[in-house]
Amino acid sequence: MLLDKKTAIITGSGKGIGCATAWAFARQGANVVIADIDEAAAKKTAEEIAAHVGCSTLALCADVSDDAQVREIVEKTVREFGALHIVVNNAGICPLANKNGLLEIPMDRWDKTFDINLKGPLFFSRAARPHMISAGYGRIINFASQAARNGGLRVSPEYSTSKAAVMCLTKTLAMELGKDGITVNTVAPGLIKTEMTSQMKITDDMVPLGRLGTPDDVADTVVFLASDLARYVTGVCLDVNGGTVMA
Repeated sequence: MLLDKKTAIITGSGKGIGCATAWAFARQGANVVIADIDEAAAKKTAEEIAAHVGCSTLALCADVSDDAQVREIVEKTVREFGALHIVVNNAGICPLANKNGLLEIPMDRWDKTFDINLKGPLFFSRAARPHMISAGYGRIINFASQAARNGGLRVSPEYSTSKAAVMCLTKTLAMELGKDGITVNTVAPGLIKTEMTSQMKITDDMVPLGRLGTPDDVADTVVFLASDLARYVTGVCLDVNGGTVMA
């Protein structure tokens, strides 16, 4: 039970990698808050985890680009469980590549991607910090992407750029929050079989390990970073990609 009695908010956890992470956290003893813009998906995941694992769950509708909503989610979590120890900033959007290229991207599309992928982790980190200090335990895990390292081949340039910014944000937060005993790290998934990647033509032979990744492959890495096993790990980016990009 690596996360016994810990409380975690996992954004974008109604499905995909976030959902797998919520299940993995629950199996390790955590109270899990399923925060997702899709309220129905959040409730379904929370109910299924509670029924099968027997842990405490809470489903909340979350627009991570709205600072006021983020603060409300954090406050509701603390009221429900008495503390907050872990935030997993998984929520994000991944537009497909724009045929006209980077310089022709409409600014509203650029802004929406950055609002969700970059502002979300910042807002949750700010809101969670005082509660993590009070709890004496703090773990923030952000999500980048393999595309942040190679510019993205099948995804839009605003997505890959936003995820590169997440890597830098993580380092800055790690430096600032270290004195509070809070670690901040990034996970960068590669070619993972999810609904988000279903529109991309990705195959097992693209990966040195011989298979596409699964959401569970990523979730187990997040569990490690959230646990006391990673107590002296901060400001790093762990690539979970089967060897497709070796930084």
